[in-house]
Amino acid sequence: MKKLGSKNDNLLSRAKVRKWKEEDIDELVKCHKEIYSDLNNHYEKRIFTLQFRKFPEGQFLIELDKKIVGYASSIIVQLSSD
Repeated sequence: MKKLGSKNDNLLSRAKVRKWKEEDIDELVKCHKEIYSDLNNHYEKRIFTLQFRKFPEGQFLIELDKKIVGYASSIIVQLSSD
């Protein structure tokens, strides 16, 4: 495992993990397109909005210097009708 040096420590201290807000969605779409630039079809605003409205407590992002640089998305899966 790589030991964190002062440069990485500074980076981590500037990073912030938080839940999405609906007003983040436009930036999330941009982030998605940048991360997955090699894909032909990308998630559009509608997909992010539906995910957020269905399960807001399962959506997280990371900001670095107040810019969204990554995200994690959870979905609810119903495995049975019980």
